[in-house]
Amino acid sequence: MLEADLTIINDFEEFNKEHKLPDNFKVVGPLYAPASNNSKIDENILRIFNSESKKLKVFCTFGSSGKKEYLFEAIKALTQGIGKEWSAVILAPKAVCQIKEAIECAGNSPNVYITDEFVPAPLVNELADVVVSHGGQGTVQTAIASGTPIVGFAMQPEQQINLDNVVMKGAAIRIPIHRWNAPNIQLAIRNIIKDTSYKENINTLKKLLESSDGKKNSALAIWDYILNKLN
Repeated sequence: MLEADLTIINDFEEFNKEHKLPDNFKVVGPLYAPASNNSKIDENILRIFNSESKKLKVFCTFGSSGKKEYLFEAIKALTQGIGKEWSAVILAPKAVCQIKEAIECAGNSPNVYITDEFVPAPLVNELADVVVSHGGQGTVQTAIASGTPIVGFAMQPEQQINLDNVVMKGAAIRIPIHRWNAPNIQLAIRNIIKDTSYKENINTLKKLLESSDGKKNSALAIWDYILNKLN
């Protein structure tokens, strides 16, 4: 990858403006998967994220790079103590654990819905007040596109960079992986809800995202490269 003739960085120019990049590196803007026109939200998710409910709504989404013990800490945070007062939708990827293990960890708590099925993340993000994430670029950009502040931890350097960029803009809280536990997750969620600047700042990033066209810019960067090679 480092020896490629062209490297496209699908991220905010704002996050990279102070970096001195080689000429063959092009920052083209965010590029994530929006919801398709025929996407539908599971009735169980709509039940938990009832629009008439005043409960805090938390969407917990980990990628396949997550580990079971970290997912379980998030589940405990959303089903124990103050977490019982919240509503949560939790994704339990098959690559991380068996769904029955996740449900057992939750103790059949009525305030959460746990699934290992695909969900239209952009639509579910829009229903949530906070996203709990592992920091994958797609997950982070989807949360930004929905205007939903993030509580996260990183398994890999790339994920830490993604989260730290949003943290520096005042729209997320990153918990170091060695401090990723239920009490700290709950505290971070409470701080985000208590401090309205997190919501304001994520909405500022949302406007930046909406003003760029990562898909078009990616295509143009590739096309320009091809034309230059032909000339």
